[in-house]
Amino acid sequence: MLLNLYAVYDVVSESVSVLGTSTTDGAFIRQNLPYLEKINPNFKTDLQIRKIGTIDDTTCVVAPCEHTIVDWNTYNVPEKKIE
Repeated sequence: MLLNLYAVYDVVSESVSVLGTSTTDGAFIRQNLPYLEKINPNFKTDLQIRKIGTIDDTTCVVAPCEHTIVDWNTYNVPEKKIE
């Protein structure tokens, strides 16, 4: 199965903090939002999710793609953690 490969980029420190895979952009956000909220309460302004490629989960072959920034607003992600 081909999965999307993502990097969570910290725009403040200019570094990648998390790498991960998922079937869709929305699924990656759902899977990682609790962690991102915990590591940075200002995640929507300080962090970007970037789709950087694909990976075949059976062969582990990685193919790069044009980097695209996943828009938080497309997935109705709140500004702050809902308590």
